[in-house]
Amino acid sequence: MKLITAAALLLLSSPSFAETLRGPLAAELTVTPVESASAEGVGVEGIVLIRIDGDPRFLDAIDIEITSPAAVAEHAGALTLSVVGPISMEARADVASVVGEELLRQPLQRGGKTFYQVVLRDDADPDALTTVTRIGTVVPPQTFPLALTIVPRMKGLSEAIQAAEFTVTARPVTRNVAAIAVRYVHEDGSFFDPEAPLAPDFELTIDGQAVRVDSEYLVTPGLHRLRLRSQRYQDQEVTIGVDRGRSVTVDVPLRLALATVQYIVPRDASVYVNGRLREGSSGDFTVPPGEHTIVVVMGEYTVTRRFRVEERQRYSVSVTLDIVIEEIK
Repeated sequence: MKLITAAALLLLSSPSFAETLRGPLAAELTVTPVESASAEGVGVEGIVLIRIDGDPRFLDAIDIEITSPAAVAEHAGALTLSVVGPISMEARADVASVVGEELLRQPLQRGGKTFYQVVLRDDADPDALTTVTRIGTVVPPQTFPLALTIVPRMKGLSEAIQAAEFTVTARPVTRNVAAIAVRYVHEDGSFFDPEAPLAPDFELTIDGQAVRVDSEYLVTPGLHRLRLRSQRYQDQEVTIGVDRGRSVTVDVPLRLALATVQYIVPRDASVYVNGRLREGSSGDFTVPPGEHTIVVVMGEYTVTRRFRVEERQRYSVSVTLDIVIEEIK
């Protein structure tokens, strides 16, 4: 649900000061835009690191779920969930010392599931349940990893609490965005540099909207139509499907646009274009821009001509006979 009242959503913000966590490094959870969840078990005072992998542009937030045993309800408030970051860490033997800004400190009041959310962007619009506790400060992805632990608030805890195991689950809240990475490939297999000067009338559109030539475009998930129009290159059209939180690479071929040549020769003549025989005494053919050779064979006579064409232009070829009259002396 998108609309959440201020009374239903608890925002926790903490003063900016350093907090030190000490305990065994129990687990590392890695959150990616395309994985559903990462979960590990942890005991009291065990430290869990939460990392981000993949492209953080596709993430709005991270949901953290703590599953507590029923014994927690019998000692409500005896344990505290603490989250700190960004962190510096030292590990000696089986004990890690983690120092970072305190992002969240909240007593655990009951068994079962409790939910927390770390927002990663100022413009994020993540869904949230009414029971979620959202950390009130934005935590940029580059400041990860975060550290999480459950620590006693008092001495003399029961053996059941001291031996309790909690399940920590981290889930991505993926943005409603995807990416199309475009590579422009010349006929020789080399790639076109988007920073290089463009050909005249080079136009690229995505879903009918003109865009500047670049190596990547952020789009909404779904099907998209990419079109290339140019005086220099052949027109191309590609349909791409891309899922939420993912990037798809598409190769757009850059083939030089062809010129069209019409020809008419005597009925019994043969026409060769760049060494290949054309069928019939009239017709048309296409060739790429540049120089070409046409040969017309009429009985014992052969006429050869080199000619140059430009892209998308039309040309005509015909054979004419001259009558030459000379005085005989």
